[in-house]
Amino acid sequence: MINEELLKRVLESKEERANFQRQLINKYQLPLISLTLNLVGGYFLYDKWEVLFEKALESIDDVFKKNIVSKETRIGKWGPEGFWIINLPIESIKKETIEIEDSHSLGRLFDIDVIGIDGNSISRRHLGIQPRRCIICDNSAIECYVEKNHELEELKARVDEIILEGLMLDGK
Repeated sequence: MINEELLKRVLESKEERANFQRQLINKYQLPLISLTLNLVGGYFLYDKWEVLFEKALESIDDVFKKNIVSKETRIGKWGPEGFWIINLPIESIKKETIEIEDSHSLGRLFDIDVIGIDGNSISRRHLGIQPRRCIICDNSAIECYVEKNHELEELKARVDEIILEGLMLDGK
C-alpha cells in the first residue's frame, strides 16, 4: 500500500514547483528548464546528493551559458530544484537537455524538463526520440515506474552505483 503521507508530500511538491515555474515563465515570457534529481525514495537517502545536484547545475550552465536570462535554485518540499529561463527555441533547448541526460556520467539521475511559454512541457516523444530506459532493465522507465516492476531497494542500489561510478569518472 502506498504511504498516503508520502504521496501527499510528493503531490504538494509538484504543485508548488508548477506554480513557481508558471511565475518565472509569466515574468520572462521565455522557455524554462526545470531540474530535479531522479533519486528513488527521496534525496535525503543519498549521501552525495549535493555533489550530484552541483554536477547537474554545472552541466546545464555550461551548455546554456550564453542564453541564460535567469537562474534560480532552491530546496523544494521534495528536494533540490533548479530553474533556468533560456532565450532559445524550446526544441533546441530540449535537444540539448536530452544530450545532457544521455551523455553525462550522472545524467541518468538528472530529471530535466523543458516548459514552453504556454506552460506545456516538451517531451522526447515530441522530437521523435525514444523515452528514457529503466535503470534496471531495458524497458521504458515510465512503464517500469507505473507497473512497479522493481523493488525500492533494487532501485536505490542501482542509483547508488550510478552515483559512485559517475563521481569516479568525474574525479570526485
